[in-house]
Amino acid sequence: AYSACITASHNPADYNGIKVFIEGGRDADEIITEKIETQISTLTAQDVKSVDFDQAVEDKLIEIINPMNEFVDS
Repeated sequence: AYSACITASHNPADYNGIKVFIEGGRDADEIITEKIETQISTLTAQDVKSVDFDQAVEDKLIEIINPMNEFVDS
């Protein structure tokens, strides 16, 4: 399973982006990120779909986590 973290930066907007993680919470390697970049570069605005946030949570497309719980418990 992969996960993505959408990031912002205190630097110029060109530094904003996503971070992709693989099993075990490791950063995705260059081969994986290049494949993702290639697929993304073929998308158009019409390819992007939207979904209601609450519905996405209900459908388990989005998982809301509170990392503070694990931090406090450890």
